[in-house]
Amino acid sequence: MRFRVPAFATALALIAAAVPSAALGARSSTPAWPYTVYRPPSLSKASPVPLVVVPAYGDVQAAEATMNLDGAADHFGFVVVWAQILKSYNDVVRTNGEDPSHPYPDMVDLGSVIDQVVAAENIDPSRVFMTGMSAAGTLSYRAGCVLAGQLAGIAPVEAVVENPSCHPSRPVSLFATNGTADPASPYNGGLGFPSVATIMGLWRGFDSCPGSSTSKPISSTSMLTIWGPCTGGTVVQVATVNGGGHGWPGINGIARFDGATEIGSFVMSVRASSQATVTLSAKLVSITVGAGKPRKVVVRLSSNLTATGRAMLMLGRKTVLSRSVRAAIGSTTVTLVLPARLQKGTYQLTVNLSSPSGTATLRRAVRVPR
Repeated sequence: MRFRVPAFATALALIAAAVPSAALGARSSTPAWPYTVYRPPSLSKASPVPLVVVPAYGDVQAAEATMNLDGAADHFGFVVVWAQILKSYNDVVRTNGEDPSHPYPDMVDLGSVIDQVVAAENIDPSRVFMTGMSAAGTLSYRAGCVLAGQLAGIAPVEAVVENPSCHPSRPVSLFATNGTADPASPYNGGLGFPSVATIMGLWRGFDSCPGSSTSKPISSTSMLTIWGPCTGGTVVQVATVNGGGHGWPGINGIARFDGATEIGSFVMSVRASSQATVTLSAKLVSITVGAGKPRKVVVRLSSNLTATGRAMLMLGRKTVLSRSVRAAIGSTTVTLVLPARLQKGTYQLTVNLSSPSGTATLRRAVRVPR
């Protein structure tokens, strides 16, 4: 019998109204996206294990049945989290480009899902992967661009890169699957999309891979091309399905191989030792003190991971103001409204942040006017 771990949830009326009843029933308080975790019943929590993140559009249960990644998790020994996509920003990204230091909310939500599941399920944070098909596969590419600090690898299926300014902050392994007859994600490019060859060249540049490759058949219709080892032990590979269209690869389909099994093999082949440890890194960018009423201290900070904690204003050893804060990936603004009774003077601002991948303490002297 399969064992499912429901996400911690609070009922949010607007979110509930936006999600089909056939989708996930459990809803998380942070992030806003609902998600469900599948952990194989025989998988012990005594040791950290890999995590496969699957962002899914529409009917998540149908995606689970089609992709069968839960079955691969049973076989290989990893955890799967199915995250319901409530809003995608790929069209905005493709049209206007993006600043990686200010990711759109879809990446913030996915990053928060990863943080929560890593903490709750004893996940090895250096062995987190993402996969998806079609638009969800393109979202996986986007995550590889923006959330590189949280991902060891991505496995997009029948998808393309839509991020014109994509540049991962560190090498991320890639296992792509593309059909040569896919009308939606054209193998040779078109419809404004890059070709598979262009994408592979792009990612090989990100990972500093060797120019030569090796190839081997994985079925009677499909060939696997591999570049590596690349920087940090990463690898770039693509499964080309000759005559394949826009669908999940299956043994009984034209691909003649099981997509979930190949992705599971990819996940297990990218070892923790080949990835640099991801640790929380944060800094104070600016502090502005307003002299109006009420007086406010506006703090802008940056963080490479989603983190939570407290911001405190202290005079000597006395805490005069304390509030909880949540730092998103990239830039976050925190506004502290000062009590009217607070006297002018020089105070110590301390921001303590924590995530499953470490802690950070930020301090700065703040001059408060009358």
